[in-house]
Amino acid sequence: MVPGLPPKVASDRLAQFKDMFADRNRKYEMYSLGERLFGLPVTEYPELLQLQRDFKLLERLYGLYNDVINTIAGYENIPWEKIDIEKMNQEVTDFQTRQKKMPKQLREQEPFRQAFEDLTQVITDFGTTLPLLTELKKPYVLDRHWDRVSKACGVELDWKNPDFKVKNLLDANLARVKDEVEVLFTAAIYIYC
Repeated sequence: MVPGLPPKVASDRLAQFKDMFADRNRKYEMYSLGERLFGLPVTEYPELLQLQRDFKLLERLYGLYNDVINTIAGYENIPWEKIDIEKMNQEVTDFQTRQKKMPKQLREQEPFRQAFEDLTQVITDFGTTLPLLTELKKPYVLDRHWDRVSKACGVELDWKNPDFKVKNLLDANLARVKDEVEVLFTAAIYIYC
């Protein structure tokens, strides 16, 4: 693994490597069969076996990473009024569960650790943003609250516009101003009740 390589690039390289590895592994199996056929000792390639183990770990890691990125990208094009928060919550919970079930090697071994931490950060950031999106859908969030959220984010959020999409909120980086927005929601609930 190349240190500092963005996860998307690493995932693309993994896909390219998959084909090359399959070809070499097929040749290894054919040569091993030939050695057995002629009664020769089978030549072992421990590097090939280690690559195979690493490859399986990376496939799991980047498989989840791609699922997370593709899911979030799919959310971005959904109009705000058609958003399904329950479905989003379920998918994020599934991602968190899959991430926790990842092998210990991915968390601790140096070639994998950074990629695992990057994946964890993406899931955590979206997991932090999702409750804020949930609150923004509540009936007690009024125009003035949207204005204050816009001001806190430093971005104009024209939520009444029919073209307003989830992408607008994700780009506003609500997680960055989470505490301020949560205080705003608490006040909105208090006034509403």
